[in-house]
Amino acid sequence: MKRFMAAIIDIVLFYIFNSLVVLLLLACLLNSNLYIFIDLIFNFYMVIMIIILFAYFFIADYKFSELTVGKKIMNIKPYQHVDKIKFEFAYVHTLIKITASILWPITLIYFLTHNNTMFYDTILSIEIEN
Repeated sequence: MKRFMAAIIDIVLFYIFNSLVVLLLLACLLNSNLYIFIDLIFNFYMVIMIIILFAYFFIADYKFSELTVGKKIMNIKPYQHVDKIKFEFAYVHTLIKITASILWPITLIYFLTHNNTMFYDTILSIEIEN
């Protein structure tokens, strides 16, 4: 349950940050009289969300050893069976997490039916310290 709550915290923080970024972009465009780009912001909103989500997960993986804000608050310590988080691992882990986020109903069902583990934990040999 702690991992589920950590995910909820991360999602809430992501949406707050994402909303602030989009509002800041819109405010800048409105103040600069570049109204034509406002339509682009709305058309590429999902792309902006995915870029921000990628940055959030990648930085958490690469710089903070997989500790997102939610995991830090819930005192969850993931570890993998390699000495150090490598760029390639962080990149692959981030892509898999984004895919899992997009397919969240399937991910949630898997999580609830597989002893509170994520499918990418098995793929990437990640364990959660109790």
